[in-house]
Amino acid sequence: MTRSTVRAILATALLLPAPFLVRGQISSGCTNAISGQECDDQINTITTAVPFLMISPDSRAGGMGDAGVAVSPDANAIHWNPAKLAFSEMEGEFSMSYS
Repeated sequence: MTRSTVRAILATALLLPAPFLVRGQISSGCTNAISGQECDDQINTITTAVPFLMISPDSRAGGMGDAGVAVSPDANAIHWNPAKLAFSEMEGEFSMSYS
């Protein structure tokens, strides 16, 4: 087999199940077992794919129960309220976190 034939077979093998996988995300074909009603054809996306984006980037705001909006502006203000950066007294700041 030539290289182009192998690529064509591989592309077909990878793209063939794609409509079935997408269909599983769009509608699960659900029917309520109790009421017997069918679900609407709506997109059922997973909203918890990246929950780590909600973790506080600084320990000061995290220690105050994620009240980073109410504290003075610093380098971590971009996470809580980017408008606070206009009130920052320093020209440039750097912040690094480790977890």
